[in-house]
Amino acid sequence: MNRYLVEKYQLPTELYPHLPQNGIEGIHSEDMNGLLSMLKKFMDLSPCAVEELTVFELSPLLEFLGKATSDFLTGQELFR
Repeated sequence: MNRYLVEKYQLPTELYPHLPQNGIEGIHSEDMNGLLSMLKKFMDLSPCAVEELTVFELSPLLEFLGKATSDFLTGQELFR
């Protein structure tokens, strides 16, 4: 699914393992390498793997992602 979404929405794929501590409780910078390593493995899957989804159907999932993104961006505008 990750590879499919990256290609569909032209998302950047550069990973930054040495980000400074962001001040979010429970997120430790030393855990970032492990997380990014796992994400890279998901990115290695073929975008055709999306055809084998068993938990979600693609169309409703894409609709949800679009609405969630729109709602998030609208919320961000409220704090400007």
